[in-house]
Amino acid sequence: MSEPSTPYLTLAQVAARTGRHPELLRQWCASGRLPCERFGGTWVLREADLGLLDRMATRARRRPPTIAASGRARLLAAVFLDPDRAVAAADALRRRLSIDGSAVECAPLALTAFRDLALTVVVARAGQESVLEARRILGGFGGRVVVELDRAGERAPASRRRPVAAPRRSRPV
Repeated sequence: MSEPSTPYLTLAQVAARTGRHPELLRQWCASGRLPCERFGGTWVLREADLGLLDRMATRARRRPPTIAASGRARLLAAVFLDPDRAVAAADALRRRLSIDGSAVECAPLALTAFRDLALTVVVARAGQESVLEARRILGGFGGRVVVELDRAGERAPASRRRPVAAPRRSRPV
């Protein structure tokens, strides 16, 4: 059971992989600067054309990599169905977040009861300030973040969860 592979990426996926803003990518597609196609109302780019983005200049300089000002780190673990995408995600984490090689690891996960299920796990130690960007990178390559731990081994607080609102009741007329 492998993830259906398509040669096309949406602009959100391209933005997560390259660090470019999706609106900038949309403008480049609309102006013909990128070889994009339109399917329905969505711009898509062939995965083979991602190398073009690395060579394109932007008006603004890229932000310098985030340096952990607090000194605190979080561990992120993401699961991938495609091992090649997992390796590419690990490389992107190292390159875009300036994480050294020993803080990112990629390994296959084998379960004896489920031999036909091949998973690859990417584990990274990122500074607390760059955790959101690390999650975007992992998701952009098709991974699913399954664990986020602070350095002491405790689960990270669920600050991203939205509170569930009570259902509204209509007043009698």
